[in-house]
Amino acid sequence: ANLVLGSEVDRKATEQVRGEVVELKNRIAELERDNIFYRDLMRPESDDQGVSVVAPVLTTYPGIPNAYDYKMVVKQLSANRSQVVGYLEFTLIGVNVEGKAKRFSLYQLSSNLSSEKIKLNFRYFQRLEGQLILPEAFTPERIELKIVSLKPKKALIEKTFNWIITKSE
Repeated sequence: ANLVLGSEVDRKATEQVRGEVVELKNRIAELERDNIFYRDLMRPESDDQGVSVVAPVLTTYPGIPNAYDYKMVVKQLSANRSQVVGYLEFTLIGVNVEGKAKRFSLYQLSSNLSSEKIKLNFRYFQRLEGQLILPEAFTPERIELKIVSLKPKKALIEKTFNWIITKSE
């Protein structure tokens, strides 16, 4: 009986340690990805000027249908790194049940925004994140981003990204 009990305790302890090792390895991999991301973010890409946006990352929000977390980064490309001031407009384009095209501003889909124009004010980069809830019977297809830089010089950048979601862990 002692051997059986000891064997069971050893097996459970081994399983627990293996689970913790896997969690720690996943955390290390995540931190390494973040480190590479920020290192690349801080390194100028060349003699380019202006700003750029990294494709939005959309993740399903557990427990709420049609709810998603979004994350995106707007970064400065130039090496001089003067203050960037402007705004970003996020528009989600898709179709309704009848197949008609529909457009929604992120402001219409997210409760944590106060305007259709998301203010930008940064020297190196600005991270934008939050939640959005899609209307019933709406199928998203793509995201249009419009970035208007007012300072240090006026510029307009328009980018389109496909609607791609990742499952939450």
